[in-house]
Amino acid sequence: MHCHNSTAKRDRITMSVSGLTSFSRRQSGAVAVLVGGILVVLISFAAFAIDIGYAMVTKNELQNIADGAALAGARMLGRIYECDADLVNCPGPMSYEAQKTYAADEAAIKGAAKDVASANSAGGKYGITINDVDIVIGNWDQASKQVNPVTPISPDAVQVIARRDGSANGPIRTFLASVMGINTVNVSAIATAALTGSGSMAEGGLNFPAAINKSWMDSIPCNEDLTFNPSSAGVCAAWHTYTLWPPSAHQQKNVLTDLTNETFISPETIAGVTQYMVNNGGMATLLTQNYMQDLFEKMRIKNDGKVDFDEVDATWTTAVPIFDDDPDGTGVLCNPNGATTIVGFATIVITGVLPPPVSTISAKVKCDIVEPGRGGGGFYGTKGAIPGLVK
Repeated sequence: MHCHNSTAKRDRITMSVSGLTSFSRRQSGAVAVLVGGILVVLISFAAFAIDIGYAMVTKNELQNIADGAALAGARMLGRIYECDADLVNCPGPMSYEAQKTYAADEAAIKGAAKDVASANSAGGKYGITINDVDIVIGNWDQASKQVNPVTPISPDAVQVIARRDGSANGPIRTFLASVMGINTVNVSAIATAALTGSGSMAEGGLNFPAAINKSWMDSIPCNEDLTFNPSSAGVCAAWHTYTLWPPSAHQQKNVLTDLTNETFISPETIAGVTQYMVNNGGMATLLTQNYMQDLFEKMRIKNDGKVDFDEVDATWTTAVPIFDDDPDGTGVLCNPNGATTIVGFATIVITGVLPPPVSTISAKVKCDIVEPGRGGGGFYGTKGAIPGLVK
């Protein structure tokens, strides 16, 4: 009886060990499956981390190329406006109203953009090619932040798309994502550069010692008549002595005389930075004593593209600063005195200076003018020939 019990106990132990072994094997199999699944997930995460990282690096490289190509194309556009046909002589600002299409210059603009791209690399591909259809020449719409390429009249913007995909330069190849069947990734970047409101004026670029208020110019009154003293409705024109203190009538007389004698050079003026000394009080005196008439008579026959932008003896086309007439947001100050910030520049055509009893300067605001110099200032009808990125 004792032996029987021992045998049964051994059998139970044997069965228990066998069950544990079987359970252990099942557990090992389950762990192996779990580990295998975890490895697949980890490899997938690694694939995404490495390949997405590589794609992002490539996109950044393409963005730099697109930025540079757009700026190069827009700069060529600016040079076409400010220079003559063979891009050698640059006499000064010129209207781009006559540039009704860009067809004659399309190849030069696109060529400039392509040259920048071909000199750079992205995602291991040296010499990036830009498709013609990925270079859009048109008009920049500030409100919609888009380039309007439909029959552009006086174009001012160039948009460029740099690609690594099936249409240009080939997609980038993946490292680990191929495990999941992803062998290539398409990457692209877009940039837009445009000629924006003139942001600076070089020495000697401002030869008319008066400024127009920002509130009136904010409406961009292209080809609107402008009358100094008495002024047109809403126009608060102010005499200034550039950066010279004090802005007295005597100082203004000296400035006008020196401008007429070409012994005064206006200072470099930067929108939003430079302050002019303005004073409305001396205008009547200066007109009465013919100082302004003398300046007008001297300048209107220049026709040199620098001091006088036009080629008409009867008129004087020149740049004029725009001053901030509401610097603290408390209301328009129509008769400022003292230091006043210049926020941009416009171009006006002065058609006459009438002595007393009329005592007025008649002019017209001219829009769609490209000035040599940088953009980035407020837009008041005059743009800088050196573009900036707008998108």
